[in-house]
Parts: sequence; C-alpha cells; structure tokens
Amino acid sequence: MRGNWRSRNPMLANALATVIAAWLVGFGAYGVLRDDLAVPASRRYGGAKHYYHFHGVAAWLIFAGFACLGASIILVVYRRLKATPSGMADPRVALVVGTAGALIILTMLITKWVES
Repeated sequence: MRGNWRSRNPMLANALATVIAAWLVGFGAYGVLRDDLAVPASRRYGGAKHYYHFHGVAAWLIFAGFACLGASIILVVYRRLKATPSGMADPRVALVVGTAGALIILTMLITKWVES
C-alpha cells in the first residue's frame, strides 16, 4: 500500500525525526539570534568549508524555511502517532509545508549564489 510504510522500530524513527526537526529549528534560531546564519554550501575537493552567511531579513527568511521543514517533520510524526496500525497517515499538509520551506531556502541560496 502506498503511504503505509512503517519502520521496524517506529518509536526510534519518530524520535530521530523529532531530533532532526528540533536541530533544524535550533540551528536557524541560533543563527538569527547571532544575526549571522551560516549555511554550509560545499566542501569540494577536500578544501575548506564554504559557508553562505545571511544577516537581517535574509537570515529570518532562511529561519522561516528551516521552521517550515521542522514543522513538516513534526506533522508527519504526529500523523504517524495518530494513525491506526492498518490506516494511512495523510501527508498532504506536511508535504505542502515542507515544500514551502525547501523553496524558501533554495530561493535564498540561489540569490546568495548569484550575488557572489
């Protein structure tokens, strides 16, 4: 059945997903509070890491993208917990929120890449 995938240990999968969501939001919040949200861009050919630094409104927009992704993950975990063992969890809202967050982040990264 489509959309009815369950891991062998759903409690562990939900816990890891929640930790990842908290890390995304925490990473964004830390960057916004410092007014320097540094997003790792690449580590090509074993060289030094390259970061895109966002300040002000740009940092807030990236944080909004991270918050959307974190909310999407939490929505999926919540739906999984509420679903019956044989029932499907409807991921449409989480998909829309996650896609919006990813598009915000992607747009900001492309804008930063074009500027540099």
